[in-house]
Amino acid sequence: KQWYQRRVPLRPGSDCRVTKWVVYPIMKYQDMGQDDKDDIHAEQDDEDVAVTGIAEQRTTFDSLGAASNAIDGVLNGNYSSGTCSKSQEDYINWWTVKFNVTHTVQTVKIHLQRDDDASLGDIDGATLHVGNRGDYLDPVCGNGIDSSMHVDHVITLDCKNLVGRYLTVDWYFANHPDRERRSLTLCEVEIFAHDNDSGCPGGNVRCTDGLCKPPSFC
Repeated sequence: KQWYQRRVPLRPGSDCRVTKWVVYPIMKYQDMGQDDKDDIHAEQDDEDVAVTGIAEQRTTFDSLGAASNAIDGVLNGNYSSGTCSKSQEDYINWWTVKFNVTHTVQTVKIHLQRDDDASLGDIDGATLHVGNRGDYLDPVCGNGIDSSMHVDHVITLDCKNLVGRYLTVDWYFANHPDRERRSLTLCEVEIFAHDNDSGCPGGNVRCTDGLCKPPSFC
C-alpha cells in the first residue's frame, strides 16, 4: 500500500499557514469485473445503446410495425403485441437507427419474430452496416445475415468495433435465395457499443485519472 502526505488546516476555516501533516493512503480504482456490482468506479462492459437512438424504415407494414418498435427494449418477439418493426413486402427494404453521438459498436443482437406464423427466412441475405451515411454503403458488420444463424430466435453479429452514428439493416431481393419481394421484420435490435468521444459506456464519463465513472465521482 502506498501513502502520501498533505498539509491541512488545524480546524475548518483557519489560516492555511497553520497546518499539520496528515498521511493518506493512495487509493487506486480497479476494474473488478462485471460480476462486481458494487464496483461503481470500474469500467463496465458496453451496454445496449439502441434505445437512445431514433429509428426509421423504408416502409411500414401496418400500425403494429413501426420502426421504433425494434428499439423499445422489449424482447418478447411477438408482432401481435406491437413490439416489432415490419416493412411492406418489396424488392428493397432497410431499417436504420441514428444516434446523436458517434459510437464504437462491438456486438449486435437481432431478435427475430416468435409468432407461430413468422417467416424467419425473410431476413436471409440482409446485411448489417455501421457508419456515418446510414445506408448500405457503410462498412459491413459480419458476413451477412441468415436465419440459420439464430439461437433461440436471436442472431448475434460481431462488428469488431466499427465506428459510426448510424446502424442499418439492409435487405435486397437479389441477395435472397428466392429473389422475390419480402418484408423485413425486426423484433428487437440490441446494439452493444460505447460513446466514441469518451469511450465510456452507460452514461459514464472519462475522468482525469483515465477511468470511466459517473460524473459525480470525477
